[in-house]
Amino acid sequence: MSLGTTLERMMREWTVARTEPFANHSLASFIRGPATKEIEAAIANPHGLTVKGSAGAGQWAAVPWISIFDDVVTDSATRGYYVVYLFHSSGAVVHLSLNQGTTATRAEFKEDTRAVLRDRAMLMRRRLEDFSDRLPVTAIDLGSNAQLPADYCAGHSMGQSYSVAELRRRQFSSATSTQR
Repeated sequence: MSLGTTLERMMREWTVARTEPFANHSLASFIRGPATKEIEAAIANPHGLTVKGSAGAGQWAAVPWISIFDDVVTDSATRGYYVVYLFHSSGAVVHLSLNQGTTATRAEFKEDTRAVLRDRAMLMRRRLEDFSDRLPVTAIDLGSNAQLPADYCAGHSMGQSYSVAELRRRQFSSATSTQR
């Protein structure tokens, strides 16, 4: 299975899966296991990086995610900064995002959390201007007003967004270019 196929499966199955019981669900297991392994395989040099995925804890999350943590910076989505695939609640779009831990920020800054996250995201964009051409998306929508997804949107600094159609096009382009 390719990275694109993995992301597409999550996008395609998410809306139906979250209407079904969470316990032992095949998609939740896929996100925590094979999907994270596929992303690890897609990373050129995974040493010092940890990949974790979540569809929720005890119940479906408003949005699923798969994060890539630099072990020197953080090992958790609750603090630090990291790269993450965030899936729109409808499954229509996946965002590759340079994001930051929201839980620790919320514990420290309470009602000012989103302002702090937005300020930090802007600072990251300024510090990483060399990547702005390759990661041009500076605002994301996850289709949920729940606290965590709204915090993830505020914490997003830069990235890329992909629809299912774009993932399929990219896979077809990759397949045809390798066949030549």
